[in-house]
Amino acid sequence: MDVATDTLSHLNADELREMVQSLRQTVSFKQATIDKLTHENALLKRLKFRSRPRQRLVP
Repeated sequence: MDVATDTLSHLNADELREMVQSLRQTVSFKQATIDKLTHENALLKRLKFRSRPRQRLVP
């Protein structure tokens, strides 16, 4: 939601509260997505770089 600064001065208190609530929900959703992706990335890194037992070469 992009809002010009001069548009904000024309809003009343109820409209501003509504806008703030909407922005908080958007930020909350985006943060949850970031947290989810960060967790998934950590899991994938753990799988990719996990230590594996060395295989012995049989002569």
